[in-house]
Amino acid sequence: MSDLQPTEVMSTQWLSEIVHPNKRAYLVAYAECGMVTQAATSAGVTRITIYWWRQRDPAFARAEQIAYRLAGERLEDVAYERASRLERPSDL
Repeated sequence: MSDLQPTEVMSTQWLSEIVHPNKRAYLVAYAECGMVTQAATSAGVTRITIYWWRQRDPAFARAEQIAYRLAGERLEDVAYERASRLERPSDL
């Protein structure tokens, strides 16, 4: 997943090639939660479907890489926010 450029991740057009509504729903959910199973369930498809799409649809596979990166950044933000609210060791 390291072949992605920062501008691709930040672009609002990373979903532009994905027209299938379930694929789009999965990718948006995956970018938010970072978990394949949860995102697939939210989109109304199975994990097997996701793997099938990934293998057979290069545009989907590329968009999923971007969603993965976005999810990681979001989780880092949440972790930082939670850590910065702690004032003493007993808050852990």
